[in-house]
Amino acid sequence: MSFFTQSDKIIARLSKTKHLSLATFCVAFLEASISPILPEAFLLVVLAYRKDISWKYLSFISALGSSCGALIMYTLGRLLYKSYGGSMLVFLHGESIAEKTKSLFAENAFAAQFFAALTPLPDRVFSFLAGAFLVSPFIIFCATFLGRLIRVVPIAYLSYEYGDEARIYIQKHTKKVSIAIVIALICYLLYIYVN
Repeated sequence: MSFFTQSDKIIARLSKTKHLSLATFCVAFLEASISPILPEAFLLVVLAYRKDISWKYLSFISALGSSCGALIMYTLGRLLYKSYGGSMLVFLHGESIAEKTKSLFAENAFAAQFFAALTPLPDRVFSFLAGAFLVSPFIIFCATFLGRLIRVVPIAYLSYEYGDEARIYIQKHTKKVSIAIVIALICYLLYIYVN
């Protein structure tokens, strides 16, 4: 049994749970704070199975979870930056990011957080530094919510509409899809490492 077939069965079971809204919130919440699992990837697979639930609703729940996760990172930044911020930035190789982020927040805090949430930038670092630099938590919440909502809505819609066809294609062409995923993952990791 291939990796995709096993994953497909696990996600099929998860998508049928009555706690799907909570699972969607938790995936997004954890990604905005500590987890590498993208909420878009979660919705992409789940909405391929569930046609009885609104993709708009799950998109909203996902954006809300990301915003709440951003507030946790914001709070940690506010509480811990003075004592441990320097050593944490050294550990995360984020000294240069901190200086750039400080000037971005000074120019336009909403835009800085919005674009961090919208793009593959490390927005948890932005949220942490927003707390460290005492940016308004309301701005961080709203900017993260809007950025994540814009990011997740197209993926949720496309998965809802075309997920069945994509799943069938993946099952037929497992080797090609595996190679494409590995290449995409390597490119993503290189992008993060270079930036």
